[in-house]
Order: sequence, then structure tokens, then C-alpha cells
Amino acid sequence: MRVAHVYYKKGNQLLMLHKHSRDWWVAPGGKAITGEDILDTARREFWEETGLTAKHMQLCCVSTIEVLDENEHKDMLLFSFFVTEASGEQLDENHEGVLAWQDIDTIHDLRMPQGDHFIIEHILGNNNFVEIARFQYDADYNLKEYKLEGAE
Repeated sequence: MRVAHVYYKKGNQLLMLHKHSRDWWVAPGGKAITGEDILDTARREFWEETGLTAKHMQLCCVSTIEVLDENEHKDMLLFSFFVTEASGEQLDENHEGVLAWQDIDTIHDLRMPQGDHFIIEHILGNNNFVEIARFQYDADYNLKEYKLEGAE
């Protein structure tokens, strides 16, 4: 499964989505549909979940996400994009949850998948390379292993 999400930074804040289903904060995004390239997925999902059109999206991280439990092995490829400009009228909430601007200084206090903290650090570090990551979670989404590498 291919998934894209978009971190939108404005000033000292990131626009985050509080998902009802897991009670955690994530960047707006979602699954690719058949025949869609990942950049189109990022644009579409960002618009669907925020009401905004992202401008000048930059790919920052490509992550392999594995969730292991006794009965199944979920595997996804996550493409993380970053933007600092968008147009349109922002939604307050959508079918997934509530959108809110979160201060960068306290973003790591939010409940989210542990691997997302690493992605946010990379994005906010103004790195000029795409990070390649691998995150392995157990069935309860506790991070068991991870690997981070830069690709120029």
C-alpha cells in the first residue's frame, strides 16, 4: 500500500489532524488510488482533508512502515511531503478528525506514531536530502525497530 501525507508549516506551527480512530495526531494524507502517482495522491489527500491546495510540495522522507502481529503483517510505503504555502479555505474538521495548528516547540508532546517524530525532526531541520526510513511496529503500534538514512 502506498500512502502520502503532507506537513504544512506556517510560521512556528504545523497543521495537524487529530484522528478520532486512534486518538493521535498525524499530518493530513492518505492512500493512493489505482493509477495515481504519489505526488497526485499527496495533492488530492491534502485537499480532501484540509480544503487547501498545497503549493511547491517537497518530498522529504520515504518510509517503509511494518506492523507485525501474530495474525497479519501490514506493510506500507509512506511518502512524506513538506509545504510552506497553500491556498483555499481551511476546513476545521473532516471525516477523519479535527484539524489544528500545533506549535513546533510542543509538537513532540502530542500523541502520534513514534516514527512520525523522526520525520518531523528531519523536516524541521531544513535538511536538503530525502530521508529513507524504516519503522517496525508491533500490533499496538509500539515502535520496535527503526533505521534512518539520508539519500542525496
